[in-house]
Amino acid sequence: MSRDFDLLPGSVHQHVADQLLKQSWSDAEAMEFAGYLLFPAEIYRRKKDGSFERVQVALRVPRMHELRQARTQARAIARSQGLDPEADKDLLGDLENVCILAMALRSGTPPHEPYEPDPLALESKWEKASLVQLWNKLEALYQVIDPAPSSISENEMFVLLAKLAKERNLGPLAAYAPDARTFFIVTTAERLLILLAPKLLSEPSERSTQASSPSSA
Repeated sequence: MSRDFDLLPGSVHQHVADQLLKQSWSDAEAMEFAGYLLFPAEIYRRKKDGSFERVQVALRVPRMHELRQARTQARAIARSQGLDPEADKDLLGDLENVCILAMALRSGTPPHEPYEPDPLALESKWEKASLVQLWNKLEALYQVIDPAPSSISENEMFVLLAKLAKERNLGPLAAYAPDARTFFIVTTAERLLILLAPKLLSEPSERSTQASSPSSA
């Protein structure tokens, strides 16, 4: 599992996000309860006969204060298990994911109480593959409800480039949704490659010519 609620470009499994973004809002079957939007989901595990047991649940995209709580909770559990924050960064990241999922995962029926609020109990009861599937959908749902622009115009490209050059950091990109950020980065790379390609291709031949020409006396 990879935690990415800072929404770095390309982090979400794109086919999951695309599928959700192509749906109409009614198709997403969003429910509102206690001031939060809930989305239907399912968690599964394989039974001994090879079939799957599927449980209908709901996902609630955590808010910022809940993400902070999840990180604090994960660090407390890590300390209790003797994990090193530096040497075990990957394990700590997975633990944060599970803590976030425990907050996000709700009962599929009213009053939509937490399905399994104990992160350790959640990961012990369900296979990692099932939790990863839920995580991917949760990240995709974050994109669906994100009010940031999901596209960027040609004029905005130039304005954004100027801001990045002036501020010398990636802060201006934060105003856009992940799809727009990815488009900006890839498009900029493509255009830079087109601009530099003739120069890069000519340099080897120029060096070869210089090496073969006799030196002047």
